[in-house]
Amino acid sequence: MSTIVLTPRVPLVLVDAAILSSYPLGKPRAQLKRLRDLGDAGRVPADVARGILDLHNALTSLGVDFRVTDCARSIAQQAAARKKYEAWLAAGKPSPKSNHFNDQTMKAAFVAEPGYSMHNARRAIDANTETAVFPNTPANRQLDRMWEVAQPIGWRPIIKAPSEGVSESWHYDFMGDWLPYYERSGDYKTAAMCMCLDIGEAFYGRDDVRMLQAQLQRAGYNCGAVDGFPGAKLSGALAAAGYHHSERDYTKLFSHPTAKGVIWSPS
Repeated sequence: MSTIVLTPRVPLVLVDAAILSSYPLGKPRAQLKRLRDLGDAGRVPADVARGILDLHNALTSLGVDFRVTDCARSIAQQAAARKKYEAWLAAGKPSPKSNHFNDQTMKAAFVAEPGYSMHNARRAIDANTETAVFPNTPANRQLDRMWEVAQPIGWRPIIKAPSEGVSESWHYDFMGDWLPYYERSGDYKTAAMCMCLDIGEAFYGRDDVRMLQAQLQRAGYNCGAVDGFPGAKLSGALAAAGYHHSERDYTKLFSHPTAKGVIWSPS
């Protein structure tokens, strides 16, 4: 475990007081807790907070009961959830309705490894699909309508097609200025790690070099793998960004504009 203290590029803020959680489950809106009051679950980067509020406003204006089941999640919480998911896999994926399923020790839905989840990066929400119902819309078009509203705001569904009832149909990511890196690389796991580093999460080892690599990738410069090991590609990317190859102060890249038109290759 790394002991390096990283300087986060983006500050965390509380989501707007209008955003409601799904808890207590099954209660009417008037009895729900605000997301920002659920411990650390409502602290996100400022652009994400704006994105959640924009989504809330857009949905409520259409008569949709928008509630957030899950948002920001700590590494420790992710590790605990992952342990339950792995216990479910080890038990042979029993149906949650069967006697072989223990909801205290198992979780029958995919959980990413700790440090590689957009929830850890505080750039994901799970929407309550049971309450997010569009009036005068057929049941098989509900998710289509959600995508039509959410995607222009910047929320990306994690599943590939709007299919009601599919696992993770409730999950949406807000990648912000990390989206170009994800689209270039197609590497969701590394993108999530970079976004965790972006908020100062030191967890992976060699985190100061990883942060430098991540910020170069965000700015559009290919420095190779975000693995904490400096090499020729890192030196070349620093030079392309206007820094000396020996300069390793990643905070100088915080204000570096996202590069436009940079030819990027993962090779």
